[in-house]
Amino acid sequence: MKLTCVVVDDEPLARAYLGRLLQAAGVTVAGEAGDAASALPLVLNTAPDVVFLDIEMPGMNGLDFARQLREQPGINAAVVFVTGYSEHAVDAFSQQATDYLLKPVSNERLLQCLVRIHNQRSHNSDDHDIQRLPVRGLSAILLVPISDVVCITSREKKVFVRMKDGTEHRALQNLTQLEERLSRNKFIRIHGSYVVPTNHIPELLHLGNHEYEVRLSDGRRAPVGRTRINDLKRALGLDAPTRDGEF
Repeated sequence: MKLTCVVVDDEPLARAYLGRLLQAAGVTVAGEAGDAASALPLVLNTAPDVVFLDIEMPGMNGLDFARQLREQPGINAAVVFVTGYSEHAVDAFSQQATDYLLKPVSNERLLQCLVRIHNQRSHNSDDHDIQRLPVRGLSAILLVPISDVVCITSREKKVFVRMKDGTEHRALQNLTQLEERLSRNKFIRIHGSYVVPTNHIPELLHLGNHEYEVRLSDGRRAPVGRTRINDLKRALGLDAPTRDGEF
């Protein structure tokens, strides 16, 4: 499901610019407002996932509006402050802001913010198993099904998510972060450069000399680190101690 948002900023050009970035990133802009007074009914009517909120506005400022939003029953929107003034950061986070963006907002920084929001929503979900993983698309964040991920691998200081159809996507987090986040989904770190789901490992191969590989469900192989083989065996149900050359 796509994120929905409301953009609140007294500058029309700033609203339009952020709106274009959000739409390119796959976020639905449910509405815009130029001040807190008109923003409140808009947020109440649309119940967005996120409110992107300027701080310096005529009338009620963004900090006070964020405080007012928290008092509204049934409104659980994340608040992201978007401002040209870095000195407001401490006050912004005291209002439980999810993020704080400085104008002009870059596409890269906005994508980082959206990943944080997706992660927060996954963490707060009643269903602790993550169903979809945000990855980098050409100009948007894609949400790919966890069940279709064959492996996650790092190379050349980048992390890639490989799908069962053979496509690859750039990850938005590093390998350690993904290992921690996906552990409940039975993903396991088998090597310094590989995190894989155990249900996509049909075969564990012994190569001799204490070396192992796994064959993945797409037919490709991945190495198993010597310090990680015992954890992998336990994850695969091979709990009994073994000698080299035996399973």
